Amino acid sequence: MNVIAMVFTVVLVVFGFKIPADKSFSTVFYHPDFFINYQGGFIRRGLDGEIIFQLSKVLSLSPLLIQESYNGFTFILFLGVMGYFMIKKRPPFFVMFSLSIFILYAMYWDRGIRKDHIVLLLFFGIMAYIQKEHSSLKQILVVNFLMITGILMHEILFLLSFFPVIICYFAQADFKLKKALPKMLILLPSAIVFALVSFVFPGSIAQQNQILQSWSSFSELSGLVFSEGIIGSPLYFWKLGLTPMQIVAFFLLLFAHFIFVGIGIGNSLKTLTQKRMFATILLLQYGMIVLLSMVAVDYSRWIFMGNLTAVAFVYLYKDKRPLYHQSDKKTTPFFSGLRRVYFVPFILYFIVTMPHSGWNGMDSIVKFNPINLMSKVISGKRLF
Repeated sequence: MNVIAMVFTVVLVVFGFKIPADKSFSTVFYHPDFFINYQGGFIRRGLDGEIIFQLSKVLSLSPLLIQESYNGFTFILFLGVMGYFMIKKRPPFFVMFSLSIFILYAMYWDRGIRKDHIVLLLFFGIMAYIQKEHSSLKQILVVNFLMITGILMHEILFLLSFFPVIICYFAQADFKLKKALPKMLILLPSAIVFALVSFVFPGSIAQQNQILQSWSSFSELSGLVFSEGIIGSPLYFWKLGLTPMQIVAFFLLLFAHFIFVGIGIGNSLKTLTQKRMFATILLLQYGMIVLLSMVAVDYSRWIFMGNLTAVAFVYLYKDKRPLYHQSDKKTTPFFSGLRRVYFVPFILYFIVTMPHSGWNGMDSIVKFNPINLMSKVISGKRLF
C-alpha cells in the first residue's frame, strides 16, 4: 500500500500542482492573514503582522517582500522538519500522504500558504522541549513563551497543543493526576492569553478598517482585503443553512477520517500503551476538529492539523518512558479487532476527502474524492 501511496502522491504533486502562468512562485506565499496588525489596537492574530509593519517602516522595505520571504522561509523549514520526522520516526507513508494529512494540506495551497506551517513548527518545538528534563522555572518560561508567541499569531496553536501537552505531562507523572497537576498548571498563562485573544479581542469592523488604512501607503497592498470570519464574528456551522442529510454526510466523513487514521496508525504501533495513548489523543483531537468546524468553515485545515498533531505526538513520544514499555498484557480484544480489519484504511485511502471550505454533502465528497482528483490529473487539468 505504501508503494501505491507513493505513486499516487508523486503523480498528484508533479502533474497536478502547477503554478498558473499569471502567478509567480512568490505569490504562492502571499496571504492577507499576515497583514493583521495592532495599528487599530490589540487584536487576535496580529503579532507577525505588526512585526512586518514595523520592519517595513524601519528598513524601508516592501511589506509584501518581507511577508512572502518570512512565509517562504518558514514553509521550507516546515518541509524540512516534516522530512526529518518521516525519515526518523517512519510513520506509515500511506497514512501521512493521504487526503487526511499531507495531500489534504496541499489541496488548499491554491488559496495561498497560510500560517498553518508556522503553528505546526511551534507545536513540534513545544513537544520536543517538554520531553526533555528541565527545571520547573525553565519549563514555565520556555513553554509559555513558545505557546503565547504562537497564540498571538494564531490562537489555534493552543487548541491543537492543549491535549498533547497535558497527556505528555500525565505520562511523565506515570499517569498519576496528583503528580501531574503541578506540571499541567504550566499552561495557565497561555490559557489566559488564549481566552483574551479569542473572546475579548476578536477584532471589529472598525479595527479592520484601521488596519487596512495603515497599509494604504504601500501601493502593492492597495487591494488588501481580509476573508469573512477572519476578524469579528465566527462563521457558525448551524447558520450555514445545511440540510439534515448534508449535516449527516459531514459527520460521517469526519468519522471516516477518524477510522482511517486510527486504524492505519494504531496497527503500526508496537506496545499496548502506545496504542491506548494514540486512541486517546486522536479522540481528543477530533473533539477539537468538531469544535473548530462549528465556528469556522476551513474544514480541511482542521482535519489536517488535528490528524498531524495526533500522529506527531505519539511518534515523537513513543520511545520515551512509559510508552516504550511493553507490559505483560500484549493486547486487548479491542486492539486485536483492529488488527483483523487492517484492510479498512487501504479502502478508505481512496474515499476520504474534505473541501477546504463550504459543504454540499455528497457533492463535496464526489468533487474532492481522491479518484476524481487523479482522473483530473490524468486528463491534464490543474489542481493547484
